[in-house]
Amino acid sequence: MALFLSDEWFEKMQAKLSAVELPMDLFESSGESLEEHEPVVVQHLIKDVPSGGATLEYSIRIHRGGTDIQRGRAKDPDLWITTSYGVALALAKGEIDPYQALLEGFIKLRGNLAVLTKVSIVIAEVLHRLLEMED
Repeated sequence: MALFLSDEWFEKMQAKLSAVELPMDLFESSGESLEEHEPVVVQHLIKDVPSGGATLEYSIRIHRGGTDIQRGRAKDPDLWITTSYGVALALAKGEIDPYQALLEGFIKLRGNLAVLTKVSIVIAEVLHRLLEMED
């Protein structure tokens, strides 16, 4: 089992995402063409990571060809998601509901929320696939 957010975890995550093509109807069901927003880049900031208490950053880039995950800060992300390591780990394990965590302030969102609204079905599908990842 890969340690959450370790190099091995990122490698497994990228392999998992690379192996799955998102159905094209996901892009169309957002009610508007995704072309004007493509790729959609979601930047994640995970605070209080146990190895040194630092903030770890990674981005997920969603496009018609698939989804990529990359460590570090992306250029011009559409959306920023900030949370603590403990909350991120609980989310990854499916122990807490992401909507409840957002409502209770454990997850902070900022950026182009209009893009989030327009492509939320696509983002939800990608996040669902991330949570499904088997070690």
